[in-house]
Amino acid sequence: MNIIKVEPVSLVDWPGQIASVIHVKGCNFNCNWCFNKDIVSFDMNGVISIGFKGVMALIPEKIDHIIITGGEPFAQHGIVEFIHKLKDEGYKVGIHTNGSFPDELAVTIYSLDYVAMDIKGYVNMYPERGFSSVASMLDVMDCLYVITDSPTPHEFRTTMFPGVTKNEVYSIANMLRHLNADAYYLQPYIPVNGEKPKEYMSRDRINKIARKISKEFNAKGFKTIVIARG
Repeated sequence: MNIIKVEPVSLVDWPGQIASVIHVKGCNFNCNWCFNKDIVSFDMNGVISIGFKGVMALIPEKIDHIIITGGEPFAQHGIVEFIHKLKDEGYKVGIHTNGSFPDELAVTIYSLDYVAMDIKGYVNMYPERGFSSVASMLDVMDCLYVITDSPTPHEFRTTMFPGVTKNEVYSIANMLRHLNADAYYLQPYIPVNGEKPKEYMSRDRINKIARKISKEFNAKGFKTIVIARG
């Protein structure tokens, strides 16, 4: 486990809960717009890794919810055992994932108390957009099914990076409502490294799209809620 940071208290990483956040280094995706570019590489040269005892020492006594994020947690060697060790300590455990490790997700889904999975647009366009050349569309779809077939509370989310369209979001939202997903969040794109892309959706535009989809879903009695975040 390439654990590089423990955030003692977070109010935003687990909706409705105060949680500690464990950050891991290394991701199998390489998204151009990622705001965590500095932890995409698995190279730990010159980086101190925090062991399990060190993690426990950094979590405040009154915290009982822990989020594991990255990077990509399921790309970490030993992640399954790590989750079970946290559960054995009595913590509720949530995870943020890019949804490309269905096997690891499947063996932990009933131990997890919350899952947040990114959907980075049309799944069949992942390779074309340069997210990953290794993760298959089937892996992502399998993760969708593992999550929505379980009773584990969850959310899916799309960052509205340049190129994501309104029709794309509608398509994803409809797919998720057919799967009876709990929630779908639309997240604003945050430019990285000082870049100024020509076109990406404003927060106001994202809010309007989310409200329109949510209104339609509510009118038809669908379970899935659609929310603009940020």
